[in-house]
Amino acid sequence: MTASADRPRKPDHLHARILPRAVAVALVRRGASYADAAREVAFTREAVREWSDDRPGLLRPQRIGKARALHDDQIQELDDLLETADTWRMNAIEAVLAKRFDVTLSLHAIMALLRSLGYETEHWLWFRTPKRVPFRDQREAARQKSEAATLERVAAITAHMHASGFSVGEIVGLLEECGAKGPRGRPLVRADVTATLAKRASRPAR
Repeated sequence: MTASADRPRKPDHLHARILPRAVAVALVRRGASYADAAREVAFTREAVREWSDDRPGLLRPQRIGKARALHDDQIQELDDLLETADTWRMNAIEAVLAKRFDVTLSLHAIMALLRSLGYETEHWLWFRTPKRVPFRDQREAARQKSEAATLERVAAITAHMHASGFSVGEIVGLLEECGAKGPRGRPLVRADVTATLAKRASRPAR
């Protein structure tokens, strides 16, 4: 039931947190108890239980919560409003929040809210100047960044689970439960996993 001890390990977030999480969830799918899976990956039983309940979180590049000052309907209304123009100024967004929703948020809270709506805010430098931010371009950039990060996780999880002794079928099963898709959004199949393994195996050693 246990996984191989020679799994690749690297001191970054992906390898230190996500890959052990994938192994733990895969072990639970095999029938291992939370306690056995937790011992295998050196995490707590409670953590393994939470991971199993939130399997799509394995492929989620970011966890950004919604601003609590707005409820879901207001957030959707703001999202629809932002789509009406190609560019917005931060002071204009502040004004909308104050006038339409009677809410005053800090700059950091507004940025968190915008990120939760799918906008890339990492490189915004002039928040309170007349400079306009190309919102639609930012959203597409954020979508592409998130998609690339997800694909990186899928590839890393695939290689790690294979090195840990899991079959291609088990890897496909877990990735499907996590919401992974094949090329062009089609359902994931065994050929996608074997192709990923072959591609990584062909990389020159560093």
